[in-house]
Amino acid sequence: MNDKYDYVVKAAKELASISMETYDNLTQFVEHLREIRDLYAVDRDTSHSPLLSLGITLLIIPDPISTPIGAGVLLFGLMHEKLVGPPIYIKDIYENFNQNMQEFLNNSEIFKTISITDTF
Repeated sequence: MNDKYDYVVKAAKELASISMETYDNLTQFVEHLREIRDLYAVDRDTSHSPLLSLGITLLIIPDPISTPIGAGVLLFGLMHEKLVGPPIYIKDIYENFNQNMQEFLNNSEIFKTISITDTF
């Protein structure tokens, strides 16, 4: 009688194994999506370092301990922004590329010498 239901037990074990693999794959997929979302920084202001926001927040909190720490973080954020610059995100690359292409097209000598009347 045990041989009769071995295929059911084997199928259940395979299903459990596949379910665990699917769970692991979905977990990794969600982690990669989070990383990509962080690279795009859609909901963030990417023009300043996050240390500046943290420093200002610590300065605003009315606590004698957090005020000097906030001032230090704010100064470190300003120095970091001046030396390293703000972090680069994918949305910044698209914006900078479009801006540079517009400047190139506006300042290019080839496009300045050709007029619409020359083509006809």
